[in-house]
Amino acid sequence: MAYAEKRGRSAKPWRVKYKLPSGIETSESGFETKAAALTWGRDQEARIREGRWTDPNAGKLTVGEWIDRWLAIQDVGISTVDHRDYLIRRFIRPAWAATPLHSLSTEEITRWESAPRPSHPPAGRHPVRRHGSSRHQETGRR
Repeated sequence: MAYAEKRGRSAKPWRVKYKLPSGIETSESGFETKAAALTWGRDQEARIREGRWTDPNAGKLTVGEWIDRWLAIQDVGISTVDHRDYLIRRFIRPAWAATPLHSLSTEEITRWESAPRPSHPPAGRHPVRRHGSSRHQETGRR
């Protein structure tokens, strides 16, 4: 059950403590009155019981951290794992890994989706090879 504590003499000295779905106790500070702190804490607990609660700190995760958590709970075949790993490594992590989730906007993502991407080299051609060289010429074998 949520409870409030008075902390200091500032304009907003009240803090509320409540339990997360994991059972760990957490707190939120900055309330002007005990009643306001308790109301907020009880509302959080009601949301938890109803399954409507979202962690206010979840948005502080970066995209890279979220990807790691998401990948850990996927139950898909090896080819899907490989394909996702490639797409995430090649396109998503370079652009977004350090970006906090809460800062993402639809506009920013749409701009990223529309941006030109480096194309893949033609099949059988390694991107660092010169056009006129062949594997045999590079290795000296036939």
